[in-house]
Amino acid sequence: MRWGIQIESANNHGEVATCLKEIELCKKYSVATNFVVLLSHRYGSRPIPAQIRASLFELLKETVCNENNEGKLLTQWYQLDTNSIPPAYILKNISSIIPNFLSKNTDEIKQADKEWKKINNRLRQCLRQAAETCLQQGQITEIDYDEFFISITEKEIINGILSSKDANERTLCFLREIVDIHDHLSDEKASKFIDMSSETDIDQEAKKLLDRLKNIRIPSILKSQNIFKYKVHWSSNGINGQDHSKYIEQFNNDFYTSIKEQIDHCVQSRYTIGSDSLQHEILEHAIQCKTHIRKFHGRIDVLSKLEKYIKNNREHQPCVLYGDSGCGKTSVLAKTAIEIFKWWSDRSVSVILRFLGTTPSSSTIYKTLHSISEQISEIYNIPMISYSDINQLCDQLELNLLLQIPNNEYLVILLDSIDQLHRDAYDCKWLPIKFPSNIKFIISTLPDHENIFVNLKNILNENLNLFIYIPPFESSTVEIIYNDWLAIKKRSLDNEQHLFINNLMKKKNQILPLFMKLVFDIISIWHSYDPIDECLNELNDVDDCIRYLFQRLQIIHNNILFSRSLCYMTACRNGISQNELEDILSLDDDVLKSVFQHYIPPVRRLPGILWTRIRNDLDEYITEKEVDDTPVIYWYHRRFIEVARELYISKLKDKDRKIIFQNVVDLFTETWNGKNKPFKIDDPKLVKKYKLDQSNGEIQANRFTTSQPIEFIDFNGRIQYNKRKLNELPQFLIQLAPTIALSIAAEEMFFNYSFMHAKFSCSSFLDIESDLNQFQQVDIYGESDEVEIIHTELTLLFTTYMVFEQCDEQSPHHCGLIVPYFQLQPPGHDLIIPINKHTMPVVDLNLISNESAAISLLHKIIVIDMDSGDIVIDIKLPQLNEPYLNSTTLPNMIIHHTNQNMKIEIDDDDDSGLRHSDDEDREKFKHYPFFVNSFHHVYLVSSHGDIKFHQISIKGYLIAEIINSKYGLCILVEQYSNSIQCWNLEQNKLFTKVSIKNIVLNDGFIHFYTFNNSTFIHRSTINIGKHLDQAIINKDKLICTFNSTIPIDFAYIDLNSLNQTQQIILSDKEIIKVLIAFNPPIIPKPIERIILPDE
Repeated sequence: MRWGIQIESANNHGEVATCLKEIELCKKYSVATNFVVLLSHRYGSRPIPAQIRASLFELLKETVCNENNEGKLLTQWYQLDTNSIPPAYILKNISSIIPNFLSKNTDEIKQADKEWKKINNRLRQCLRQAAETCLQQGQITEIDYDEFFISITEKEIINGILSSKDANERTLCFLREIVDIHDHLSDEKASKFIDMSSETDIDQEAKKLLDRLKNIRIPSILKSQNIFKYKVHWSSNGINGQDHSKYIEQFNNDFYTSIKEQIDHCVQSRYTIGSDSLQHEILEHAIQCKTHIRKFHGRIDVLSKLEKYIKNNREHQPCVLYGDSGCGKTSVLAKTAIEIFKWWSDRSVSVILRFLGTTPSSSTIYKTLHSISEQISEIYNIPMISYSDINQLCDQLELNLLLQIPNNEYLVILLDSIDQLHRDAYDCKWLPIKFPSNIKFIISTLPDHENIFVNLKNILNENLNLFIYIPPFESSTVEIIYNDWLAIKKRSLDNEQHLFINNLMKKKNQILPLFMKLVFDIISIWHSYDPIDECLNELNDVDDCIRYLFQRLQIIHNNILFSRSLCYMTACRNGISQNELEDILSLDDDVLKSVFQHYIPPVRRLPGILWTRIRNDLDEYITEKEVDDTPVIYWYHRRFIEVARELYISKLKDKDRKIIFQNVVDLFTETWNGKNKPFKIDDPKLVKKYKLDQSNGEIQANRFTTSQPIEFIDFNGRIQYNKRKLNELPQFLIQLAPTIALSIAAEEMFFNYSFMHAKFSCSSFLDIESDLNQFQQVDIYGESDEVEIIHTELTLLFTTYMVFEQCDEQSPHHCGLIVPYFQLQPPGHDLIIPINKHTMPVVDLNLISNESAAISLLHKIIVIDMDSGDIVIDIKLPQLNEPYLNSTTLPNMIIHHTNQNMKIEIDDDDDSGLRHSDDEDREKFKHYPFFVNSFHHVYLVSSHGDIKFHQISIKGYLIAEIINSKYGLCILVEQYSNSIQCWNLEQNKLFTKVSIKNIVLNDGFIHFYTFNNSTFIHRSTINIGKHLDQAIINKDKLICTFNSTIPIDFAYIDLNSLNQTQQIILSDKEIIKVLIAFNPPIIPKPIERIILPDE
């Protein structure tokens, strides 16, 4: 546990806190066994308390003064801190009184350590004597008493086992008894195996406490099957593998078997109880919510806007909360989650809350939506399918789950920081545009990260009512907030410190909550006796605070160790796993030399506790999420990323850059896996001490790094790919010199079948092309012939890939076949652009004239830039209970915008051969309208999803076609109809209507036809007489006029009989005719023209 803890930790007495914090992390993150006890006859070190409650200390001090003269010693080493609530006495740093304790000279350190041990023993003795007296007099409790007597080991066991609710499922204890060790106390090695008070006497006090721990406290919690006991006999060489081989073998077997059983049991429980992971996820975010609202203040204006949105029954679109990094978006959403129950106090309300990027299940949009769907399914008892495809999952959520929520049940979904998701979520195409009236959806994001905000504005048509800005704090509110935060941490400031902070904040016009939080983290650890650091006056913004924090932690944790840890974590695209970081730091010789300055450990690997200490101090600023199917740690706030890059990556010297990136490459290429890596000792004293003169200070040491296979088999027997290696290796390798990079890239990546097979299996062609292009563009001027040959081979490989790409691009000119499936993917892995956004078959696809985009249709329209493969438009069509049949893009249609006094005309018939810029193309796409139809519906839809034209036919449309794309003219023909309608789509106006029902013959006969399936069918013929002059159709009526030779003015013929009957041929008598004669008659005749009302 305590291997590798630095002198600085010993200096400030922080070892105990570090170890106990590590236990909490083990309990939090371990899947199964999280704590194992190995106990024999050593009770462990028993340091004096680093902090003692003031009332207790003064009682002990008074007792000491009455009994001996050690009161001055206590006063010398313990200092009152009135900033602690309640006040406490703090043990001073050793170096504050014994400066050489932190000396770089080994001899001075040893002398200072001896001096401290003497003082420590005196302090321990007087405190224990005083505690003994006070306990006997009933002045203190046994818990207070134990603080001065029990060992760090027992404190760890208390936290790991005695206070754990699931100890029997996740902890184990191994007890060893050396039955005859009391007979060999004078042996040279005996003191290493048992606590001794002198050379020949056992420490009876430690033995008593150890016996209580082993025989009473541990068995009171752990079952017998969790406790393993061994009895061995002493040998002159102590306990060793030669004399105790059977015992060690038995211990190994027991350890392996019991650990395996607990792992199997815990893992099985996780997979057999499906709701456990969901419950854990919900609980994790609920705990975070509670933490955030504890420190929440103000924001009344923002909350009132959110309340207005929640209560607006006519608002069905999502709401966006935005503001600069560190403005407090997370706290506002957490507060909203609580306030909702007040705003809708008269309703049955459920809240789904996710702080994105803070858990593995909330780090990708797929896992987030899957988790939300599961929660909706659980709350409302709605069945769901766990689709593996994100589009199917989105459709199920929007078209099924949300619509099945009862109208009297209300749901609010809150997603914080969508900028913390993977980049594939930044287009926001997964976001439903409209929700049922009983569902509200609120998201938060940065306004300037990866076009997320712009995408949201486009999706929501820039409706400003849906966007709520979070402004910075005013300086007047800081003091109130700080007082509350200090009370929560049971801390305070003295008057001088209060005045300094107030003056500091008054200099700021506007204060971001993150700035305020960083300053608070600095001042909250101030003791009342600490001098004020005037450097705080130079902190003007968040970045300054982060730099101050990093500089302080570098001093505490060792400059090289801290800076390299942050460098490796920040250099990875989206974070690094704990195992990867410890492996890389163990491969870093500079780190190991800085850690092991005064001795060489038997295992040349970084002690895990050292990174734990750094992580503890950065805990509130880093988060754990899932990247490449692996839990990783990364910065939570984007400003930390930028500052860390500035301090620890951008300013690297060439030599250090090579070392750092080579270490990462060595890890992923398994250069030192299972092998000894040379380790050079530079300190002459260490070379002499360990007799390394003949090897010039160099030793061979296994760093025990984990394996990095390209693929592996999971517990279900399925092949999984090491995506961390596939994605991280290229980006670190390209940073090395061409001599190294090209050779490794050729051998490990591009000419490695296993690597490329895995890469093609889980990456897009564009990603592979990008990797290859980086190495192909490396400058090899002046390099060796071997490097030039490799570069040529990579260029040929790149050319081959380009030929494949051109085949896919140009083959439509020679072959017009289109694969009729929902994913248009040719055989093999040379896919350029997958059109896979539909969860059902694609029913129509057309190319814009210059082939710059393709449109696919189902319940949505997608426009894809064929050059980049990016989706530039994603339009959701109205929900119908029938499929859409056709789609036509109108790229050159003139669109009038009367409110802006302008018109837009897009000319897409550019035959110049010149390509527009990406920005020009994207802007052009935004003005495309789309003509779509189902059997009963016809729409003209804008690129923003607005419906510009809509016609419904109860009979159904046989024909819906564009006849003039520039002016937006279309023809519509209904089933069993006798006319063709021509509509102006842009003006939403009927342009003309052409009858297709009659043919007038010169001999006075009228022949009636209907139009069905593109064929004219003869329905009837009537004899109207040779005096017939004109005939015109008005809807379902035929009006005829006659010449002056007969007294009849009009003949009125009802055509409904032709529409309402399925009879093929109707006789003259079956056609209803009405003859009309006006009195007085209409003159003169013949009538020149019939004008109908709707003309």
